Amino acid sequence: MTRQMRPNRLRVLHTLPSAAVSYGGPTYSAKAFADAGAAAGEDVTIAAPVFAHEGPLGLHERDDSFTLRLFPGQGRGAFVASRAMWMWLRREVRTFDVVHIHTLLNPVSAVTAWICRRAGVPYVVRPCGMLSRYSYEHRRRLLKRAYFTLVDRGVVTGAAAVQFTTDVEANEARERVALDPSRVVVVPPPYVPNALRLPRAPGTDAPVVFLARLNPVKGLETLLAAWREVVARRPAARLVIAGDGEAAYVESLRVLAEQLGIASRVEFAGFVSGARKAELLAGAALVVLPSKHENFGVAVLEAIGAGVPVIVSPEVQLSSFVRRHALGVVVEREPAKLAAAIVQVIGDDALQARCAVAGPAAVESSFSVDRIGRALEEMYLSFG
Repeated sequence: MTRQMRPNRLRVLHTLPSAAVSYGGPTYSAKAFADAGAAAGEDVTIAAPVFAHEGPLGLHERDDSFTLRLFPGQGRGAFVASRAMWMWLRREVRTFDVVHIHTLLNPVSAVTAWICRRAGVPYVVRPCGMLSRYSYEHRRRLLKRAYFTLVDRGVVTGAAAVQFTTDVEANEARERVALDPSRVVVVPPPYVPNALRLPRAPGTDAPVVFLARLNPVKGLETLLAAWREVVARRPAARLVIAGDGEAAYVESLRVLAEQLGIASRVEFAGFVSGARKAELLAGAALVVLPSKHENFGVAVLEAIGAGVPVIVSPEVQLSSFVRRHALGVVVEREPAKLAAAIVQVIGDDALQARCAVAGPAAVESSFSVDRIGRALEEMYLSFG
């Protein structure tokens, strides 16, 4: 789509394979991209299936900036489908100027791309880390490789653009598939401030907060092992684990906390949003995310934007941003090193004061809704 062909108001459809909280970052970042596009003047719709077993929706905090279309879904995990969504898409796809497909390795995204190609509607693919080395080296490796070869390679190569959120993600993807450099675009998710954001007010007993989906990739076992050492040095320290996940995995974390003798110093807060999230960030000593792999790190961006120092592993791809702006500590995923970093940041009043001011300013400069909205529009209008 060239600038000469630009419609009065660009009509953009975002699709993703789940709108549930349990789907984690892709759901939240899809909403953030929709907000950014709407701020740039686009007519935005999000379409996604919903599944009874997946719990609350991650798009429920939306405002009126975009249209939300939800459809009954079938299946579980990566093997999800939505016949109703596909039927609607076949009827309506030509009413959109571009379709923005979020994530790979699932039939919802693959069939959406197929429908777009048949209708001659350009689409963008955002892999959401699914082309990373970590993704293909862990869990169902052979199945992922076979699925990519048979299905997703065509999805990627047929896209008008492939959008990555960091240069690291783009470089790792190039190891798996030959990409036309002119179709590779790096656009990070925008920071959408919480409308209920509260001023920073960490007290003397301010907790350390983990804020993300509860999944083995997030390094929670390492965090709990480190927390035993933190409590040994600071007996009053509190850890709040805010997020949801599979019941069996959450229970295994509770059991581990009991076994480590730290259960009384760890609170499992469940999924938080809105006022509760704003309150948690305003009163946090720091936010920690020791992930084994993090394609971007939306929770880290939220913390920094709220003025909270962060501790992240090098595998969190926002770690370079944290280092560059001195907004926390980047530390290896080892319990002793992680514990030392947590104790250091808790007691660093100068860092706390710096992050309260420099964090929001750095996020606004690099990840504002207006800035990302312009980048999205430029990407959509570049299609020849």
